[in-house]
Amino acid sequence: KAILQSGTARHKLTPDAATQVTAQLLAELQLNRKRLSELAHMPAKMILKAASAFPRSAFGPVGDGVTIPKDPERSLREGIAAPIVRIIR
Repeated sequence: KAILQSGTARHKLTPDAATQVTAQLLAELQLNRKRLSELAHMPAKMILKAASAFPRSAFGPVGDGVTIPKDPERSLREGIAAPIVRIIR
């Protein structure tokens, strides 16, 4: 069962856009790609504060053609989620 809450399927990032947002977020956190493991030890509040500098649309699934092979909204229209029982409130 699933509760529909998010409009994330409507907003998919390209790999290039995701790379750009990631670089900007790391800069906000004063990190670079070589220090990614430090994120695991960083307080969530610090990460959320850095993320709040971005519009919500800056974050979302990345359409890489592998993990997300097609546009999520198109997949939903084509019935990929049809077997999932949904709770609509």
